[in-house]
Amino acid sequence: IDLNDFIFVQDLGFGSSGEARCYKDKETEKDFFVFKQITQCTSTSFQMQQLQFQINFPSLLRYNGVYQSEAQNQESQFIISTKFFENGSLEKHIKSKSLSNTDKNIIIFGIAAGLNFLHSNNIFHGHLFPTNILLDDKLYPYITDFGTSKNAEDIKKSNTIKQTTATIMPPEFLENYDKYNRTKPIDVYSYAI
Repeated sequence: IDLNDFIFVQDLGFGSSGEARCYKDKETEKDFFVFKQITQCTSTSFQMQQLQFQINFPSLLRYNGVYQSEAQNQESQFIISTKFFENGSLEKHIKSKSLSNTDKNIIIFGIAAGLNFLHSNNIFHGHLFPTNILLDDKLYPYITDFGTSKNAEDIKKSNTIKQTTATIMPPEFLENYDKYNRTKPIDVYSYAI
């Protein structure tokens, strides 16, 4: 994919594995897409990116595609395409206090169901916080940013804290890293806060 075939609209932010930007189609000027340029891509993280492309669960963000960059001047080798969410992230709505109690309950249930799906498929998200929950036009949640996601078996081999965020980690994780090294209960703790 060549980003020169699209019109840049706005920067959306920098996630764990790259920068996300909104573009619109040059031909229609109506169709909006999010392209995330992957700057840190190991074979394991790319496998997780491909897995997200295949995931089909209501509260998990599904990719439109995973592409290899064609333009010479683009920093990353891979580009992920997703739907654009005009309502933005859950963080925005928490700060503005714009959610009704019904909206909050739907969001809470959707996130829990998404985490349950991931965990039942032996996948640990590892970066679950409000900026990684997008809301559609009905305020239904979509868990995103699987850049740090790992298969539970690969977690046992991980010796790095670089890809985690201390503010969403339980205190016992920080006290005994070896015991709680990137486990599913960390996702549950992150969900609870």
